[in-house]
Amino acid sequence: MRFLTLLCVLLLSVCSGAFAQDVQIRVLVAQQNKIQLLLPFAHYVMGPDGTVIYQSSTPVQWDLEMKSGHIQINGQDSGRDTLHFQETVAAQSLLLNGVRYRGAMSIYGQGSNLTVVNTLNIEDYLRSVVPAEMPPSWPIEALKAQAIIARTYAIERLNPKGLYDLCATQQCQVYKGQSSEHPLVDVAISQTYKQIIAFNQRPAKTFFSSDNGGYTASSAEVWGSNLPYLVAQPDPFSVGPRSSWQLNISFSQLTSIARGYGFKGTATGFRIDKYSGSGRVVQVSVLSDGAAFALSGAEAGGIIRAFGGYSTRVAAQTNENGVVIVGAGFGHGVGLSQYGAKGMAEKGYSSDQILGFYYPGVSRGGYVIAGPAPERQTSKPLMALNPLSWN
Repeated sequence: MRFLTLLCVLLLSVCSGAFAQDVQIRVLVAQQNKIQLLLPFAHYVMGPDGTVIYQSSTPVQWDLEMKSGHIQINGQDSGRDTLHFQETVAAQSLLLNGVRYRGAMSIYGQGSNLTVVNTLNIEDYLRSVVPAEMPPSWPIEALKAQAIIARTYAIERLNPKGLYDLCATQQCQVYKGQSSEHPLVDVAISQTYKQIIAFNQRPAKTFFSSDNGGYTASSAEVWGSNLPYLVAQPDPFSVGPRSSWQLNISFSQLTSIARGYGFKGTATGFRIDKYSGSGRVVQVSVLSDGAAFALSGAEAGGIIRAFGGYSTRVAAQTNENGVVIVGAGFGHGVGLSQYGAKGMAEKGYSSDQILGFYYPGVSRGGYVIAGPAPERQTSKPLMALNPLSWN
């Protein structure tokens, strides 16, 4: 079940008592025709209107399939296209296709597939996400920074009008259920309980990548959206295993890949025509018999990734064998660099300083949930507190 939430940023010391309720996050964990749910505890099943249609005090395995517009339960037509599987006691876990999850599961029939959504406490969600995104062995201050931006990312993406808030893949944040949980990460999450970062009294858009190659990218150059806390700037801290890499592309490979972008000839060379402020490609050309086939914007970055590039912060040189691509970094480079956070933490910087460096101008605070007003829902302003600085 889902309730509309309003968020405001307050000092953590204020977030207690009636204001201590945690956000519930809904994560898309599967879209397929058949699934198997095992609930090894007392539970109940509700229809789309909230009516309890089944209750069990013992473990039950549910084999579910979408067929003829209805969800089939163990081969029998339920007559419904939505089912909610809810535990009767909190802090227990269930298994979806053999993977253990905390919280509850909602099943929505859509076309020929079942859309499976896991609803759970945001702090439990982070217990899976943070170690899936950052090694638990890394310094605690880096893990705390990752926990804060993961929490902020989730809260910023709350979508009461949709079936779910987030996906479970790299397109959102990697979520693997209980399999990725780790006690060292649990410490980082508990030490940052309810903390998020905000800008202009709203939760920030906390994009992050593995390694920016020594220079962060601005949101404007990557996505065309100018956010003042996602800027291009030198980063002396981001040093990882893919801070420097090289690709050798033959002319036949270049020709084949370029034809996927509309190129018609036989490639004899490749050049980079224009860079962004952070040194990422904005325009490139595939050369053939004196002619130049230009690609710009997303297509310029796309062909670098099609070559196998880890980022678009690259240089290119043509020789008699083909093209040599020399690159730096892994990922889009916007916002926090995970290897940069590791490097800063190893040099003694705190999580606040890490966040202040990668999201200049943001503030840190805690969230609370405001319930509906008696007559109408009113929006409470966000109060950004504790401005962050890295130096």
